[in-house]
Amino acid sequence: MSEKNHKAAELSFDLSKQFISLAFAGVAFAIGLSTANGNIASTLFFWGAVILFALSAILGFLFLMRGASDFSIKGDFDIYEKGARIMSLFQIVFVFLGVVLLLWLHLSSVKLNPQLQISIDPKVIIENPGSTVKIKVEPNNVITISGQKSALSKD
Repeated sequence: MSEKNHKAAELSFDLSKQFISLAFAGVAFAIGLSTANGNIASTLFFWGAVILFALSAILGFLFLMRGASDFSIKGDFDIYEKGARIMSLFQIVFVFLGVVLLLWLHLSSVKLNPQLQISIDPKVIIENPGSTVKIKVEPNNVITISGQKSALSKD
């Protein structure tokens, strides 16, 4: 095996391992997003993203196993072989499609649930039966609530 082929195979294996890591991170992000917002777990985009990331990880593992098998049997691994190229290409495409679906899913969940949006204007809302108090919190304000009365003091 030439040094050039060995370096190319090493680089392709490292790249495949990185895309496997991205695929598992995508699955974890999708599950975290569905945990934060339970009503998106049943959507087509959620399951599509999870399936695409899972397929990417499976293709990555198959690519690595095929490379390890060729190394042990032939002592060489041709990264330009048609099967290896197709597996690695689909591994990368599935990760990118999964990211697009996750982005779409995240943006649609924020549009559907505006309370998930992060506000730069911090407020405290105290709700009692029959009354609601809204207080804008400044950096040096301390709000103390004790018993039935509440006090706002500046320190």
